Amino acid sequence: EAFVLTITLPLYFAISGLKTDITQITTSSEGAMVVLVCAMATGGKFLGAGSVAYISGMTVRESWAVAFLMNTRGLVELIVLNL
Repeated sequence: EAFVLTITLPLYFAISGLKTDITQITTSSEGAMVVLVCAMATGGKFLGAGSVAYISGMTVRESWAVAFLMNTRGLVELIVLNL
């Protein structure tokens, strides 16, 4: 497990990031759509995870931490998009 978490997983994310071709975004409307999708995904995770954590009894700071950590789970979605 340590090998996978320290070597293989970061390597996989690096290779996937290098394969991402942002030159395919040619118009401003496509760029705006990418920004909108990223903002909605980030906002949804912050709102969903953060509010549930706060309602569950965590402090505001702890719920922000949960929301931030949940937002890092979105990296997996980027990998799926590259497949």
